[in-house]
Amino acid sequence: MNNIPIPWTKQARYLGVILDSHLTWKPHIKHVLTKFRARKLTLAPLIARDSALSLDNKILLYKAMLRPIMTYASPVWGYVCHTHLNKLQVQQNAFLRQATRCRWFIRNEALHRELNVPTLNDYIKHLMKRFIKRIP
Repeated sequence: MNNIPIPWTKQARYLGVILDSHLTWKPHIKHVLTKFRARKLTLAPLIARDSALSLDNKILLYKAMLRPIMTYASPVWGYVCHTHLNKLQVQQNAFLRQATRCRWFIRNEALHRELNVPTLNDYIKHLMKRFIKRIP
């Protein structure tokens, strides 16, 4: 650009997605986790045990304010390895457990089924299918 060389970097941020040189998506997932945890902390009073919000409103809060952070541009990075995707799933499970105040012995699958919230992997697959259908 204007005869100025652009230096090589190990990663670059483009439209909110961090691309690394090997496309492992590790820096992007790390950034998403940091962003998710920060937003979750700001919403903590609303999902606390003594919160006046109903369970439906807590789930709506998750779907409207937290899940979009984790799934932004997921059709691009959705085929990330299971290790990275599992880190995001752990955060979703933790939020659902905190919102419902369920006991430790309740399985995550049962929790997702009862709340009608798909696992993150299933939701990302759904987003990718919708994205591919829209491509002319």
